[in-house]
Amino acid sequence: MPELSANQRRAWRNLADSVRRYRLELAMPPSDPGTVEEVRSWLAPALPSVQDQVRDAAAELRQARARTTSMPRAGGDASWKALEDALRKVEQDLRSAPTLRMRLDEGRRSLMPKIEAVVHQHLEPQVSVKGKNLHARLHPKGLEALRAELPGWVAGWAEYTFQWVDHDLGRELELAWSPRELDLPVPPPALAPLVAPAIDSTIEFPDVELKRDGTKVWSGMARHARSLAYTLMSAAFLVGVQRPTMVSEGDEGGSSINFVVVLGMLGVLFYSWYVASDERRKNIERLEGELRQKAEQATRDAIRQWLDRWADKLQEHARDALLARRKELVQWYRQEVVARREVMRRQEAAEKAAAERARLELPKLQDNHRNLERAEAALQELARAMEAS
Repeated sequence: MPELSANQRRAWRNLADSVRRYRLELAMPPSDPGTVEEVRSWLAPALPSVQDQVRDAAAELRQARARTTSMPRAGGDASWKALEDALRKVEQDLRSAPTLRMRLDEGRRSLMPKIEAVVHQHLEPQVSVKGKNLHARLHPKGLEALRAELPGWVAGWAEYTFQWVDHDLGRELELAWSPRELDLPVPPPALAPLVAPAIDSTIEFPDVELKRDGTKVWSGMARHARSLAYTLMSAAFLVGVQRPTMVSEGDEGGSSINFVVVLGMLGVLFYSWYVASDERRKNIERLEGELRQKAEQATRDAIRQWLDRWADKLQEHARDALLARRKELVQWYRQEVVARREVMRRQEAAEKAAAERARLELPKLQDNHRNLERAEAALQELARAMEAS
């Protein structure tokens, strides 16, 4: 077996010195290798082992350098400030919903034409004769139907208003939680929807009545018959009609005149009855029209006042419901935001501590990596010297 040359022995001594100095994790080389084969048999597993240790030390060094810098969370303090701004905006909307009054007015505007039609449908005048007078009032069944139907319209109005207010608040919540610059650290809260109150009150309508002088038909007939009889008698005298006592002897002419007179009186009575009945009918129709006009105006005024009161009640109910949602928001803030912020603070503190430990360990890791590289260089030098033999 060939012995080591002087150059090989020098490379071997350098390698042995590096192994002892840097405390490499590999088998110590023979203290006095005699032949080239002994060195090659030791070198074959030693070089890959040291190369693996160099790669591991380099990876550990890179990780330590990465840990030395405590990377801030996305957004950092700015994201928490944006979260507080969003919560402040949502809380202000819950304290005083900016669209509540507008939605109430919108619902009322769409509701009034329907109520007008219902009022006109159910208001039915009823005329009765009491003595010589005509007495007009609204039919009670129509008013009862109106009282039963109106709360349903108000319930629809309340449902419309509360749904739109809830939609507006949800839209504002979505906008507040999606700023352009960054993402908020906590997802938005899920608040319960607004619920409209039950409409349990009834409306009271004014008692609208009208009275008119309603002369009986017979009185009207007498008045018209008297006027018409005077007219006919005047016309008869003008054309020369004589009384029956002035007729010349003979019954024939007198009988004809008597027949004409009787027929005329019957015509006068019929005409007087017709005119008096027509006047009575027109008086009743006029009274019904006046009653309907007056009743519709009074009913509209009553409904308008009733709706004004309900608008105040709905607004107050909505404010109470929104304050209840604010309590939910405060509870969510304490359970979610405060807890999340505490967790993130602990994580940041742990990351800073790890970064500080990594900075303290970094010089040692750098020295270890540098020594392993030197040992690898000594092994490679020995390997080149062995190949040159």
